[in-house]
Amino acid sequence: MAIANNGVLQKEQITEQLMKDLANNHPELSFEQVLTMVKKTLPNDYVPLMNIYALHVKRLRHVQDAFEYANLFRQVDTLGKMIQIHENDDLLQEWVQVYRFFYDFLPHLKIDDVLIRNIRNLFGLVEHPQLRMRLEIAELNYFDNHGIINNLTPMMKQFKEQFKTMPSGFFKSALAARVTLLAGNASLFGDGDYEEAERCYLAATVIEAIPDVLLVTAYHGLGLVYLKDNKQQCLDAHQKALFYAQRSKLDHYHQNLEYDYIPFVKNMLGEIFDIDHVTPKEQAHQYVVRGETRKALEIISQLETPGKKDAHLLFYKAKALKSIPLFFETIKAFSSEGYTHMIGFAEKEIKKIKFF
Repeated sequence: MAIANNGVLQKEQITEQLMKDLANNHPELSFEQVLTMVKKTLPNDYVPLMNIYALHVKRLRHVQDAFEYANLFRQVDTLGKMIQIHENDDLLQEWVQVYRFFYDFLPHLKIDDVLIRNIRNLFGLVEHPQLRMRLEIAELNYFDNHGIINNLTPMMKQFKEQFKTMPSGFFKSALAARVTLLAGNASLFGDGDYEEAERCYLAATVIEAIPDVLLVTAYHGLGLVYLKDNKQQCLDAHQKALFYAQRSKLDHYHQNLEYDYIPFVKNMLGEIFDIDHVTPKEQAHQYVVRGETRKALEIISQLETPGKKDAHLLFYKAKALKSIPLFFETIKAFSSEGYTHMIGFAEKEIKKIKFF
């Protein structure tokens, strides 16, 4: 197998047969090495080829890496086939058990109470330390999605010790990427620590094995970090998130970025733009930016739910009415709903209000 001097395979070399050959006859190459080489050469087309490789690897470490690869890259069919191939292998019994659980939830991307109960039940059955760590990360991801992740310092110290004893390879890199992004989210949304959040998100972007689906999160997070004081970097980071969402076929996330998250950023930056297809909440926000208070309040009134606060909606209403009491309510709501990074923006709006 001829590889260019810089360690990159030539495009014409990379075929299905080559991937099978790498899996069957080159166990000296780690899963991560193969992934990196193929990704560098075919950045837009490497996943189908890696699926073939994942289905044919034989060495135990390679198979373990392949399970996490299929899960991380959301390759449902490949993960299902891997479970069938290895379900009778005694050395992989716990791995099959854990990744069968992920396989059952992956097509629906459910993040609900059933998921967390199953994670905790499975944690009581699994002994392999790396799999237990993987389940702990899945549990943290649940809390992250519910906006209740902060003060990760004790858990980060625990993970750091576990990483010291974990063999290098794709599985370790994949978990490191997940943990780094969770730490970034906890720093930004939970603690309002922009500097630490930026450090974490940037660290994630340089992990070679990181898939596009996680780069979406990393660049979206960076965009929110830069919203504070760097307009161009903020917009550039959101465009990168949009690019990776499209390339990884995260259609729902792509739509959210295009019609909700990016309009939110543009509104926060005071830009005026076309509101076709934009979510009603950000349409209201845009009317606030334009100074069309009546239209903004009409939409906000339609979106308000009695007895239930929405921190961002409250923020837009406070901006429209220039109401200091509403801004103080907004600050409380941002804190309780897991948007600590937004508190400073509400405080700035209070300072803008002139007293006569």
